[in-house]
Amino acid sequence: MKQEKSQEHNATFIEENKKAEKLIEAKEFPAAAKVLVSIVDSDPNNARAFNNMGIIAWNRGEWKEAFITFKHTCLLQPDYVDALINLFDASLKLNCVDAVLPILKKGQEMLPKQEDIQAVVAGIEEQGDQIYSSERALRVLKGCEAIETLKE
Repeated sequence: MKQEKSQEHNATFIEENKKAEKLIEAKEFPAAAKVLVSIVDSDPNNARAFNNMGIIAWNRGEWKEAFITFKHTCLLQPDYVDALINLFDASLKLNCVDAVLPILKKGQEMLPKQEDIQAVVAGIEEQGDQIYSSERALRVLKGCEAIETLKE
């Protein structure tokens, strides 16, 4: 009985996240934020909702807030690929890649076959501070790099 209720609850969160994601795509950030706040009020460990909150902050140019939110998302769910990539992009924007390397490495350990995460960590380790002049960093700094798509 409890498991059925839990599955029903999770299905509601999935639908609510999808609703928020559609609102984000339509650039209706206040409405999307309202949905997401409702989700995290009921489920403070809902990584997808937090990632979506970070996407809203990113789209509004609130880089530090986006960074903090993506970091929180990755701490909640260290194998959440989109959140890890989003955190990396935010750290490029704020010039603090070294601060998130341990989180990215944790994701790398948990996702040994995930090429994007493997490439991000390898790039940081190989390039050091030169990472900030990489093609990806330049796109992020110019605001041309889209934050990872809205996925679970």
